[in-house]
Amino acid sequence: MKLRTFIAVEINEEIRKGLSDLITRLKTTGADVKWVAPENIHITLKFLGYIEDSQVVLVSQLIREATTSINSFTTVIKHLGAFPNVKRPRVIFVVAHEEGNNLATIYSRLNESLTKPDIESESREFTPHLTVGRVKSLKNLTALTDLMDSLKESSFGQQMVKGIVLMQSDLKPTGPVYKKLEEFKLGV
Repeated sequence: MKLRTFIAVEINEEIRKGLSDLITRLKTTGADVKWVAPENIHITLKFLGYIEDSQVVLVSQLIREATTSINSFTTVIKHLGAFPNVKRPRVIFVVAHEEGNNLATIYSRLNESLTKPDIESESREFTPHLTVGRVKSLKNLTALTDLMDSLKESSFGQQMVKGIVLMQSDLKPTGPVYKKLEEFKLGV
C-alpha cells in the first residue's frame, strides 16, 4: 500500500494560535486563498510523496541517521512572505528562523540520504517556513498583498525543537488529514 508522506517539525499552541489569528486577518481581504487549517500548520523539512508502506522502516532509519549529532534548538516564527514573491504570491508563509542552521542541515542530510529508497532529491534552495495559504486566483489580490506588506514583520513566537516527525497525509475533499507515523527525538 502506498502512503503519501512528509517529514516535519510540529509547532506549539502559542505559534498555532498566532498563525490562526493571522489567517483570520488575511481572510478579511476576501482574496481567493485556500487557507491551511491551523491544526495542520507545520514546518515541512521534506515532502516524500507516495512511498510503499514497506519503505517506512528504511525511511525511518535514514531520518534517524540524518538527525544524528543534532541537539534541540530554538526556532523563532516571524516574517510573513510568499513564493515566488509577495507581489505575485502563490504560497503564503511565515519564516522559521534559527541561529545554527539546524533545519537546513537536517533538510540537506534528508535530501541526500533519501535517494536510497528512490525518493526524488530537491534542487531548490531550502527556506524553512510554515505555509498558511495557497492563492487560487487574482480575486482581491491587491487587498491581500497590501495587508501582507503591512504585516510582514509580524512575530508569532518561538519554540524549542526537540524532534521531527514522519507524517502520513490522506487527501480528503475537506482537506488533508495528517497522522503521525513516527517521532524522532533530537540529541539522541
